[in-house]
Amino acid sequence: MKHSVRAVIVEDGKLLCVKLVDCADDGQFYYMLPGGEALKIENIFDATVRHCLDKVNLKVKVHDLLFVRDYKTQHYNGHELQVVHETEHIFLCHVLQKRDELWGTNPEENQIGVEWIPIRDLTEYEFSPPELSHVISSFCKGEIVDIYLSE
Repeated sequence: MKHSVRAVIVEDGKLLCVKLVDCADDGQFYYMLPGGEALKIENIFDATVRHCLDKVNLKVKVHDLLFVRDYKTQHYNGHELQVVHETEHIFLCHVLQKRDELWGTNPEENQIGVEWIPIRDLTEYEFSPPELSHVISSFCKGEIVDIYLSE
């Protein structure tokens, strides 16, 4: 099982997202929350802080656990394609130190930008996974949403 983390960072009605290019789909782009895999030697709070620095160059304070996303994905292990069970912890984070440059020291390989997206328009963007944009949008409107997201 693989554990990963994502950060929900909201300021002035906007959600901070990384912009990525889909190399397998003629260069189309999509958005995701900043985050990534937790290393075996770190806890999920430290992993969230590290990924925010790595991907978007922000020092954050990890607050509430908003969602737990449970899903299966495929990864290559050498020459063999394997199904991997992943659990993703999605935290509300607050910026401790603002930076002019929102580009981390270790961005995703296919990362092409960092953008603040208006929450009211979030569901109109290509977001990965798509259902997460609806859940975050509903949560930010004060609606009751499930914490456990399963695919």
